[in-house]
Order: sequence, then structure tokens, then C-alpha cells
Amino acid sequence: LKVLAIIPARSGSKGIKNKNLVNLHGKPLIYWTIKEARKVNFIDEIIVSTDSKIIADEAKKYSIKVPFIRPKKLSSDTSNSIELILHALNWFEKNLIFYDIVILLEPTSPFRESQDIVNAVNLMISKNAQSVVGISKIKSDHPDFTYSKNKNYFIKPFFTEKPILSRRQDTKTLFFLEGSVYASYTDTLRKELTFYHNKTVGFEFSKIKSIEIDDKEDLYIAEALMNYKERNKIEE
Repeated sequence: LKVLAIIPARSGSKGIKNKNLVNLHGKPLIYWTIKEARKVNFIDEIIVSTDSKIIADEAKKYSIKVPFIRPKKLSSDTSNSIELILHALNWFEKNLIFYDIVILLEPTSPFRESQDIVNAVNLMISKNAQSVVGISKIKSDHPDFTYSKNKNYFIKPFFTEKPILSRRQDTKTLFFLEGSVYASYTDTLRKELTFYHNKTVGFEFSKIKSIEIDDKEDLYIAEALMNYKERNKIEE
């Protein structure tokens, strides 16, 4: 099976300016995804899909190909990942290069490791699924403990009629879609236009690996964790 990995990195970002190039532990954010993707032996090609020459030049420093500059219409706040994936696949197919599996690796997940990518794709294949997405257990934000607040500051349970006073350990185990890894057979992605359907499996990530960099608070937490792991030589 021929495998393409796409690292999407547009220039625009509301939470953090130039987010994909922001400094995290002495390296641009995109570096941490490139570093781990390059360790995966079964990936035939890694590319960065970007609308920015600056980001393209940064990716090339790490020997990552940027075969095209993504059109602006596919790089706005309203653009979705499927559009940029299909754009990349179509570009390769016009050049008579075809891939069986495509992997999407968001730079905003700096704690995802190469073995996670390997295990996620292997899970998809071994379970005879068509897609795999990253998931992680819901803990502090479990729906049983979710409340809404009205304009007068009074709160009420969001999903139930009355408060649930159960212990956290008694709640049903639920997961959220955490975004570290997406993979699919390309034929299925073209047909479904999504990674989420009845032939999708979930690959579980730990709480730390599920940290996404969306705003400055996330960046501060990630930097603190990297410093802590380095000082204590911690490996997950």
C-alpha cells in the first residue's frame, strides 16, 4: 500500500498569530509533527500543504516537500481538511502518482509520536476498517457534569433534568475526537468526504498526547510539559 502523509499548515490563525511557526521548546510548532512523521517507515511521501511561502521554506529546512502552494480559497477559516486533502491527491494524480492511504497530521498536536501513527494505521488495517481517528477519554468535561448558565447566572444541567451527583469513576466512559491522527483509504475518503462513518475506528491517545495548541494558554501548558518531561526524562 502506498501511503501519503499531509501536514496542513495555513498562514492564518485567530488564537495565535503565525501559529504553525510559533516557538515551542526552541523549535517552530510544525517541527514536532515533521520530526515524528519522518520516523514512520511505511509513509512513502510527506508533504506540507500551505498557502505560505514562509511556512514552505521552514518545512524544506527539514527536507519535507512542498510540491505546491495551496490556493487561498482552500486556506480560509471556513475551509475544511477534506478539501485540502482532495486538492493534494488530485495534484499527485495529475502527475500520475497514486496513493492507497492518506494520513492527515495536524501541527497543533505536538505530543503525538511516530509509534502512535504506526499503531493507528495498523489498527485501521487489522480491524478491516476504512478510516481511523484519534480519540481520548473525556474526564473533567464529562457530559454528566455539564451545565448551562442563564443571563441571571443560574445554572442547570445541560443534558439531564436534574443534577447527577454520581462520582466521576461511576460515569460511563466516553471519548472526544482529539485530532492527533486521521487516516483513511483514499477511495473511501473520496466517497464519504469525511473520516467519520460507520467503518471508522478510534485510536486512543492519553490526556497529555491529546493536548492541542489552539491558543496561548495551550502553548504555555505544552511548553511547561516539555520542560518537565525533559528535566525528568519522562517518556510515555
